[in-house]
Amino acid sequence: MIKSYTRSLDGTHHAGPAYLAGMEYSARHLTYLGSYEDRSPNFDGNELGFIPRVDIREMTHSVNYLWRPEGRRVLNFGPTVTTLVNWNHQGQVQDWSVDSGFAIFFANATEVKVSRSEAFQLFRNLGFRNGSSNVFFSTEPRQWLGMSATYDWGTNVNFSPAAGLSPFLANSANASCELNLRPTAGLRLDQIYFYTRLGTRAGFVPSGVPASASIFNNHLLRWKVNYQFTRALSLRAIVDYNAVLANPSLIAQERTKSLTGDILFTYLLNPGTAFYVGYTDRHENLVLDPTLPPSLRLQRIVEPTTSTGRQFFVKLSYLFRF
Repeated sequence: MIKSYTRSLDGTHHAGPAYLAGMEYSARHLTYLGSYEDRSPNFDGNELGFIPRVDIREMTHSVNYLWRPEGRRVLNFGPTVTTLVNWNHQGQVQDWSVDSGFAIFFANATEVKVSRSEAFQLFRNLGFRNGSSNVFFSTEPRQWLGMSATYDWGTNVNFSPAAGLSPFLANSANASCELNLRPTAGLRLDQIYFYTRLGTRAGFVPSGVPASASIFNNHLLRWKVNYQFTRALSLRAIVDYNAVLANPSLIAQERTKSLTGDILFTYLLNPGTAFYVGYTDRHENLVLDPTLPPSLRLQRIVEPTTSTGRQFFVKLSYLFRF
């Protein structure tokens, strides 16, 4: 239990308690985690830090059961169920969720998992019921090769609608894939791709909007290279591409694209003594048009060809021991 007491300069004050209780059980096959959080509306979490939300009563439960066969190929498998419910001190439900899944763990760090989620959330006094299904796969068949992929589809809420629209339920899709290569002892290559899409859903489409319109598509790619020349000297290079292809008539978001590259040389003698040299360059789909009024001169273009930020830095740290 914790309690806050805040007194303002004008003499007014407010105070409120917060509670946290938890329970944990772990055995060879069964694992259970449960918790309950209660924060008063007058609990001043901003002054204490790391308290994102007050006026909640939140209860969570998570149960996982694993069968462990004696074979060499399948290590263990079993279901997982996680529930959450949150209501305020007036008894109004703010959100709840039920997540259930089934996972199989094989040899060679291979995992296959399918799951389903059902949820409710209250946003701007509007209640939204949404759900999604998920498939996940990861494996590391060789010491030099690792890969993973996931796909999630269902419904979600457009929390940032365009002017004149209220938040509405939409179809959603999320996908990601990652490839890790270690062709030599000193070289590691990582390629990561994230895809997110939100589109209109029949029965929840704003007036005058097609039932299959795109709200936004987001593509995020990362290429990363790490090379260890010696125990102390290493090189890291990263290229990021981020494209948010938004429909301004449905979401309060511009169509943005950015391409960022950075490179970092590190000479690390020990955790306290190191020398760094780095360079970063960011390009965006922006252009400055001097013929337009000052408030309109910054315009979006198709490709990220304009450099919007460059930085070169050198850093030296040395640990003095006494």
